[in-house]
Amino acid sequence: MNRLISIKELSPSTVTRSRGSEAYTELLDYLKSGEPVEIDLRGQELISMSFLDEMVIKLSSAGLLDKVTFLVTNETIYQRLAQVAAIRCARIFYKPGEGEERKIIESKPVHDLELRKARS
Repeated sequence: MNRLISIKELSPSTVTRSRGSEAYTELLDYLKSGEPVEIDLRGQELISMSFLDEMVIKLSSAGLLDKVTFLVTNETIYQRLAQVAAIRCARIFYKPGEGEERKIIESKPVHDLELRKARS
């Protein structure tokens, strides 16, 4: 069984790239066991592209993105994840709710949108 983690457990704010980096660092503690985790984004109205992008970049770089499933019911947040998937050529998994089957987010190219690299 996958561990369910609320996004609020990983970060008090889901708006900036630096908070996305902090959330990734917190998530590493849960991923140490090697077991898959589900990150519950339900009920969180404001999650920025920068926050999601930073988490995806770091998870992908660490080879851990396939261990994570996002629980998403908000269409706007789903679309942001789809945009990140397209820009980063990433396979991002999601579930519309608990007990549902895990699916791959259909990447959605965004014209005239380019995410900037994080500052070192």
